[in-house]
Amino acid sequence: FTVRPLETADGSFARDVLAADSPALVFFYAPTCPYCRMLSPVIDEIAVKYEGSAVIARTDVTVNPLVAQQYGIQGVPSLLLFREGKLVKRMVGVLSGDEIERSLKGIIKLS
Repeated sequence: FTVRPLETADGSFARDVLAADSPALVFFYAPTCPYCRMLSPVIDEIAVKYEGSAVIARTDVTVNPLVAQQYGIQGVPSLLLFREGKLVKRMVGVLSGDEIERSLKGIIKLS
C-alpha cells in the first residue's frame, strides 16, 4: 500500500479540503499537461512525507472545472495551500519539492 494524494473533486472539495482538520495542499493538474506529469511524483513524495500532518490532494481540472473556476486557476500545474478552510498561498508552475515543502511547513507551523 502506498500513500497517494487524495483525489478530490468538485463535489467533495469542501469536505476533503475546506473542512479538513489539518492544512491542505491541493495540486490542480490536467492529464495532458507535461509539466503536471513532471510535478506529480514530487506531490506523491510530499503526500508520503506529510501523511498525518497535512492533507495532500489533487484535482483534475478537465473533469472538475468548478473548483478550478472558483479559485481562478488560469493554468496548470497550480498548487493552492489552505489552512482552516481559507486559501493562504498560491503557487503556479513547476516548483521544486523543497519550495513546496517550505510553504507547506510554514502553514503547518501556524496551525
